[in-house]
Amino acid sequence: NDVPARNANDIFLVVTQNNREDNKITSPRPSYIEPNKYRWINHPELTFEGGNEYRHFDIFSTYYAGTNIDRIRYEMGDYQAYLYTDQIDTHHYIHNFDVDGQRVINAERTSDPDIESEYMWVHFILPMQDPLFTGSLYVGGDLFLNSYSPANRMRYDNEHHCYYLNTLVKQGGTDYMYFFIPKGDTKATLQYTEGSHWQTQNTYTIYVFYRPFGSRADRLVGMKTYSSSSM
Repeated sequence: NDVPARNANDIFLVVTQNNREDNKITSPRPSYIEPNKYRWINHPELTFEGGNEYRHFDIFSTYYAGTNIDRIRYEMGDYQAYLYTDQIDTHHYIHNFDVDGQRVINAERTSDPDIESEYMWVHFILPMQDPLFTGSLYVGGDLFLNSYSPANRMRYDNEHHCYYLNTLVKQGGTDYMYFFIPKGDTKATLQYTEGSHWQTQNTYTIYVFYRPFGSRADRLVGMKTYSSSSM
């Protein structure tokens, strides 16, 4: 309410999807300015890839397998958690109860999971007959701070025809998806691994920034987070 409605060039939006930075959208200026109100109407630039619901696994126990865990072994001085082999199905919307890529630290038989939980080596496997030569495949989500680096880039196994990643994960429940980044790009897509579906529920955060004429900095004057289907 303290932002004067004077000039459409003074204000803009930044919108993120599921806490991701790679596909955030900086919007065009508002379509209309009304007294104490800015309106963005029919802006195709504010359209996101729908994606699919996140996959999930739970390693809260070191004694038996949780959700999506095939087996847990204690080998070479570490706990090894082997996920069930994932499959690619880009044509169907998968209705999972997810938390849009977030994770929760939790472990049984502990009084303070944040400091007493174990770390486990989690083994991801994604079958694929041939490697994707036009880019790289990543395991993504809050587990990797929604970033893409050598730490979460998958490797291709020519003998078993699959992508794989072995990484240390603290006990608890974790959402994840498989993201593809084309060569020379920094924005990930789900078209090759998860598909894009209008039914998908995602979490969007809208940041409203204000920079009056002559100012050297943007002011964050509003923020709202909500869950919805693809915008």
